[in-house]
Amino acid sequence: MSYRTTVQCQACSSFVVPKLDTYNGQPVATLCPICGNIIEDFSPAWAKYIPHFIGFMLAAAFIFCVKETYF
Repeated sequence: MSYRTTVQCQACSSFVVPKLDTYNGQPVATLCPICGNIIEDFSPAWAKYIPHFIGFMLAAAFIFCVKETYF
């Protein structure tokens, strides 16, 4: 029985053994050692949208403050 230990990178199309990136002992992502592309991301799905939510809230606050100031 054999196992394939390589994956194909979508960015550079090379078959590589991915590099595991960890933070505080927890896996974060696997990376291509050739080009640095993220092959698989292990972060929770909701964590990816936090910067978008913060940006939306800042934009809404700015629009609300400008609207109150000029009108």
